[in-house]
Amino acid sequence: MTRLFLKNPPAVLILLLIMAYTQNLSASGKERVAVLSFLPHKSDAGYTRIIRDSLETALYRQNSFTLLERDQIRRSFRARNLEPHNCRSRKCIQSMGTMLSARFVITGTLKKNRRHTLKAQVHRMPSGQVLFSYIKFFSGEEKRREALNQLAERITRDILQYGDMPIITPEEKKPTPLPPAKVQTKSSPLPFSIGVEGLMILPAGHFHSLVHNGYGVHAVADITPLRNSRYPLLKHMFIGIKSGYQSFTGRVNSRDRATLVPILGMAGLSLPLPSIFSLRFSIGGGVTLVTLSHGTGDGFNMPDNSSARSTEATIEFFAGPGIRIFEGLKIYAGWFYAMRIEASRPVHATGLTVSATMNFKI
Repeated sequence: MTRLFLKNPPAVLILLLIMAYTQNLSASGKERVAVLSFLPHKSDAGYTRIIRDSLETALYRQNSFTLLERDQIRRSFRARNLEPHNCRSRKCIQSMGTMLSARFVITGTLKKNRRHTLKAQVHRMPSGQVLFSYIKFFSGEEKRREALNQLAERITRDILQYGDMPIITPEEKKPTPLPPAKVQTKSSPLPFSIGVEGLMILPAGHFHSLVHNGYGVHAVADITPLRNSRYPLLKHMFIGIKSGYQSFTGRVNSRDRATLVPILGMAGLSLPLPSIFSLRFSIGGGVTLVTLSHGTGDGFNMPDNSSARSTEATIEFFAGPGIRIFEGLKIYAGWFYAMRIEASRPVHATGLTVSATMNFKI
């Protein structure tokens, strides 16, 4: 090469220019993509940056785009006195995409609840229009890498598919916007729980004059149907059913027995508190199957060695705190009030209940 340059310098210079132009032409054939900072929502800001950088790395491995460098993006934000995490409006994204000469801009948010939820959007420049939206769920290192690799592959496929379509500019009088493609890679599962409940029941009023304190055990199942609601309170609402067995002995005659089998539907709120604590409220309604058994002598106002059965409407209220023992298992303790509506008079009872519930997802 040295001898050639000495003999014919112009030819060598032309050859080098052709090589440089060819390399630049190859690079310029790729779409320019900018990945902006992701917004943390109930998630650690440092971990959110890791997720953003990891997605950028996964996109780089696809070798299908010209990814703008992070320093270049940061300098552009500083030039406009903007914080990267504050650029969320379409106008701001459109402005930054134009300044960076990017064809596509990727934004996202990371939310932490029981697991991480990553929402990402691809905006097409210079209009700032959202072309694609994605949702990914993950927990743990392996699931995180798998989710980000899948998301990078999907973004790459979608951008390459739509990259050759005409650019839509805001100046066009009659733009033909592309329909947004909502891509949800995995549906959000609904949490449900099953549990067992122990009760110490204190009869009140007329019921107190008939029986001593009683004990019971219930099986409980509930589901959180609005977990993905945009309204915070509805996210923590649950509905469910409970049933079980309660037993009492007669106050005057120990051979007298009262057994109750409640069958109740219920609804309520399970509100998270700081750390591992929560607060639970519920109201239930249904029926109770009542069986009264009388031996001999005084006691229940019934013939000797007889029993009576009835079905009574029932209302129940509960309130109490809870604590998470480990992931999925919670212990609740609280006070309840129940009222059975008999034909002659209401029957009241209050008491203490302790329950253990295990959460699952369907």
